[in-house]
Amino acid sequence: MGDAGGRAVLVEFIVMKLNCQVEVRSDVEHVRQIYAGYSLLHRGGFLDLKQIIPDDVLEDRSDPDRWTDYRFFNVKVVINGTVRVLYDLHDRGWIDEEILAGVDFYFKRSFDREYVSGLSEGKKVSPLGLNYPVSTSHVDLFKLQRARLYSGKDKLKMIAKALRLDRLGIRPGETDILDNLEEGPNPVGEPRILYMARLWDPEHLESKTQSDTVREMNDMRAECVRLLRKEFGTRFFGGLARDDYSLRNYADCVLADTSLSNKRNYLKTLRGFPICVATTGLSGSNGWKLGEYTAFSKAIITEPLRFVVTGDFQPESNYLEFRTPVDLAAAAARLLENANLRHEMMRNNQRYYEAYVRPEALVRNTLDIALSL
Repeated sequence: MGDAGGRAVLVEFIVMKLNCQVEVRSDVEHVRQIYAGYSLLHRGGFLDLKQIIPDDVLEDRSDPDRWTDYRFFNVKVVINGTVRVLYDLHDRGWIDEEILAGVDFYFKRSFDREYVSGLSEGKKVSPLGLNYPVSTSHVDLFKLQRARLYSGKDKLKMIAKALRLDRLGIRPGETDILDNLEEGPNPVGEPRILYMARLWDPEHLESKTQSDTVREMNDMRAECVRLLRKEFGTRFFGGLARDDYSLRNYADCVLADTSLSNKRNYLKTLRGFPICVATTGLSGSNGWKLGEYTAFSKAIITEPLRFVVTGDFQPESNYLEFRTPVDLAAAAARLLENANLRHEMMRNNQRYYEAYVRPEALVRNTLDIALSL
């Protein structure tokens, strides 16, 4: 929205007061950024939001596939009763062309430019940007409505989160709320490096090809931990999440305490480390940590991004790249030693987060594209 044309569209967007209808088919962590964005824009008066949950979704509440099926990583929104927008938050770059044919605009988290160019309706598809699990911090009646997706204790937990009963001292509250997930740069903090990761058991994956890829990924992550510990000592903290598979195969790399990888504790730890490392996610996706690191204004080191993101998220400006553990150690040393580079990268990532990753910014950018076309 930085150019004059973008501002003109935005003015029209605010004056029009869009009517948006969100179709809810799941509440997997991937899609909550979209729900949060629309809820925040509704709360801010930029649009009028209606949320519907189809009857067939409520009938299938006990079906375990509803949390893993490709379709449940999609969110469909209808603007002003006519414009159909689809948000695809799945890790994979693949797109269901039948779903694509049924919408006007398709925003893809794992956007592969070459793959999309080969689709018959690929011109409908745009990159969505960095994804991470985040929810609203306010009392949210849309979130309360989504409690219908659950049953029993899970439903009660969802109601408590939606009504922010933690403010009354009831339950510890939801971890992934916006208030807990953003922070500006801390230029005077001690320059230290953080890398925490999890592994996948390749025996539990259906695809033999993916199993081989995951073994390589597991080896890479373990070697990164070993080398960072060796090279930087107390200036590095991290390791692999403790589970049976990691303890059997990479016992020297696991975290000392299971609780350290608990999300609430992880976020507390994250605040104290200006330099943070991200590795490629399952299916080659841009992992959630990238979104979280921008939200916390970190200096980032990451494997090369396989999927296109929005805006001006660039090497040397927003992150340093690495392909091997040795590359990673060199990049970490560079950020430790070069305070100017580190601080500028932290400021760049704060600006990028506010313009492209924060839930309402991400959604507004997609609406800007839909309106401009």
